[in-house]
Amino acid sequence: AEPQKWPSSCVTAQNATATCQAFKLIGVDPEEGGVVGRSGKDIATIEECCGGCDATEGCQGWMFERLPKRCGWISFTADPCMSNPGDLSCRCLTHPGTTFGFKPTSQIIWMNP
Repeated sequence: AEPQKWPSSCVTAQNATATCQAFKLIGVDPEEGGVVGRSGKDIATIEECCGGCDATEGCQGWMFERLPKRCGWISFTADPCMSNPGDLSCRCLTHPGTTFGFKPTSQIIWMNP
């Protein structure tokens, strides 16, 4: 049987949200303070950020700051987010320009209105 294909983390993007739960950054270039794409250039768009998370083992979510175009790939370190990154408690409101998204673990995705 073919492995289950969940939706892209790009579909979960919500502007003015972040995570307020415990996490570690993965795939980080310490000199840049953010994630660097496979080609070696900085990730400049939300689509590159979420697409990179989709392709990265262990990435459960991502945050993108429009200015200064910084992307962070997230691995949660505590439940409920570690086992279910789509849990509503994994999201909190922040200033516009910061967008948070997560890798779905099922076909059903709960979004705040």
